[in-house]
Amino acid sequence: MDTSRKTKSEVAIPEFLSFSGSFKQLYRLIMQAPVAIAVYLGPNFIVEIANAKMLEFYGKPLEEIINRPIFEVFPEVAAHGVEALHRKVVRCLIASYL
Repeated sequence: MDTSRKTKSEVAIPEFLSFSGSFKQLYRLIMQAPVAIAVYLGPNFIVEIANAKMLEFYGKPLEEIINRPIFEVFPEVAAHGVEALHRKVVRCLIASYL
């Protein structure tokens, strides 16, 4: 189920932005953060949000990563155990710092 909508520029905007209050505040906080932050959804780690610092880290524009599984965008990273680490974090609910 696609939970996003498209703007004129065809960049997906998270559906929760149509809500008011704390979701919008959280989105603004992430987007304005001075550190790299991304939000992944589901078992395929689909990129829902990535701020400017994260895009800089990824080295790709938003249009190339938004609403796509992160390990589809960067298959070479999965081969180095990063995907397995992400799955372990989700399964065990224990944070890991890369």
